[in-house]
Amino acid sequence: MTEEEKKAAEAEKKAEAKRLAAEKKEAERIAAEQAAAKQAEADRLAAEQAEAEQAEQLAAEQAEADRLAAEKAADEQAELDRLAAEQAATKEKTETNTGQIIEIFIPGEKEKKLRDKCLEVLKDYPDAKEAYITSDGFVFFTKSDATNHAVSLDDKTVLTVPNS
Repeated sequence: MTEEEKKAAEAEKKAEAKRLAAEKKEAERIAAEQAAAKQAEADRLAAEQAEAEQAEQLAAEQAEADRLAAEKAADEQAELDRLAAEQAATKEKTETNTGQIIEIFIPGEKEKKLRDKCLEVLKDYPDAKEAYITSDGFVFFTKSDATNHAVSLDDKTVLTVPNS
């Protein structure tokens, strides 16, 4: 083999080595891209799973909050019904010397609770002179609003509570 043939063979070997190195480098790049794509897909699936679990947890928490609210509302309504019955029991009919029957109202537990609730609201409004509370526990600052609301109730009582 001549010197020129040796140089050509050597150059050919170097070119082949460069080509193989470039192919290896390209294969490594492709493998890295594929690994990154697999990792991105795994991350996306994990995020979707976490989001679904969080939504499920929120739905369970909301259902529990709804259940507790319904239970509380039922308890409050039962208490209001009990207090209404107590109020009815505290009304006495008395006959005056003219033979007329008049009703005397003796404040009961329900009125005390309503008054206390109204006073709690008035704490936040120190400039209010008084407030009015209806038998269902709604507080108003004008008597006409309270009276208008009470029209729709079975117990049309409106208590006036001065701000102390």
